[in-house]
Amino acid sequence: MGLGGIVNCRCWKDAGLDGPIGFDEDGWFDLLDSTDPVAYRWYEAGCEHRDFSLAHEDLGSWGGQSAVRQTCTEIGWDLLPTLRAVLPTTNDGWIPVADVPAVLAELDVFESRAGMVTETVLVDEETGQGIYSCVAANLSIIGWNRALQAGIDQDGFFVRSTRLIPRTVFRATRFTQRELRGGRVEFAGDQGTARLRLFLVGHVMPVTPSRLAVVTRNQSADGWSHWIGSMRRLCAAALATGNPVKWT
Repeated sequence: MGLGGIVNCRCWKDAGLDGPIGFDEDGWFDLLDSTDPVAYRWYEAGCEHRDFSLAHEDLGSWGGQSAVRQTCTEIGWDLLPTLRAVLPTTNDGWIPVADVPAVLAELDVFESRAGMVTETVLVDEETGQGIYSCVAANLSIIGWNRALQAGIDQDGFFVRSTRLIPRTVFRATRFTQRELRGGRVEFAGDQGTARLRLFLVGHVMPVTPSRLAVVTRNQSADGWSHWIGSMRRLCAAALATGNPVKWT
C-alpha cells in the first residue's frame, strides 16, 4: 500500500448545499445532514464526478514518503515548515486550503535544493541501473528472512544476523553474487566471501545482477519530478475549489 491524495469537487457548493453537505471533523467529504431531502437526493445522484473527486494523485509507496521526509531533513525543515506540518505519516490528515500557497512555495525550495542532497545507491555494475537507495546518512533494509537482514548504508552493502547476538556476516562496497544449491547465495566482495541462506539481491529485476556496487552521489532533482508534479496538481485543484488536499 502507498499514499494518495484527493481534492473534492465544489459541485455541492455551486448547488447551494454547503452546510448539509461538506467535510466532517476528520476531513472527509460527506452528507452531514441526512434529514435534508434536497441534500440527500443531490448526494445520491447529483454530482457528475466519481466519488465527488476533482483530482486524485498516486504519491507512491511509504518507502518513498520516508525518502521525502529524509530529503526534507537534509534540506532543512526550517526552510520547509509547512511541509513539515502537513506531510503525512499515515493515510489520514490533509492540507488546509489556507496552507496551499505556502506548500507551493516550499515545493519550489525542495525542487531547487534536492539535487544538493546525497544518496547512497546500490547499482548493477553492468548496466549502471540503481536498484535500492537511501538518503544521506540513513540506511535502507532491502530484505530479510528469519535469521538474516540485508541492506545498504554509507559504508556499503551488508548482511547481518538477527539472532540473539546480532553481528555483521558480510559487508562490501563492490561484490559479486551467485546462487548455490540448497537456497544459498555466495557473496564475494572487497572485504571477504560469505555463503548464506539468503535471496539474490535484485532478483525481482528482469535480469538479476551478478556484479553490484554501492556508490554515494548527489540525488537527481529529476528523480522527484513525479512527486513534485503530483503535489502541485493537487494544490492547484485545492486553490480552484477552495477544498483541502486529503491524504488517502
